[in-house]
Amino acid sequence: MPRATTEAVLALLAPLFLATTGDERAARSAAQAALDSYGPRTDRELRLAALSIAFALNALQALGHAASPETTPNQAIRLRSNANALHRSAQQCEARLEALRTTQQEPAEPQPAATTCPPLLDNLPKLSRQQRRAAERIAVKLLRGQKPQPQAA
Repeated sequence: MPRATTEAVLALLAPLFLATTGDERAARSAAQAALDSYGPRTDRELRLAALSIAFALNALQALGHAASPETTPNQAIRLRSNANALHRSAQQCEARLEALRTTQQEPAEPQPAATTCPPLLDNLPKLSRQQRRAAERIAVKLLRGQKPQPQAA
């Protein structure tokens, strides 16, 4: 992951931590720790983690403002609504990040060997062992590109 991307993300996240730390270096360090907790491996994962952090922190900030005694009831309702939407966005980012990681970790489906039967045979009605073996032989021939011989009744 390019260092420039990480630096840009940290520069955008650090102000969210500045109000609590009061120090730019500490805010940047807190932003880095928050990003590291997601363990991003690619630029896309980094962006999703940064968005999730930003949405979650802004949701908490909105809830904090809603609880302030100076906030009017209408403002409190609006702030809580905004916090809910921000929280939902944070959850969506985390879900996308998790889905991205799962698809990257899943091994490719193994290709069936030429002698295995297609899954279509699994959905057939109950067949006798003889009928099933005959159907399997036909399926194997079809997989090999051979034309099956008609069966005598």
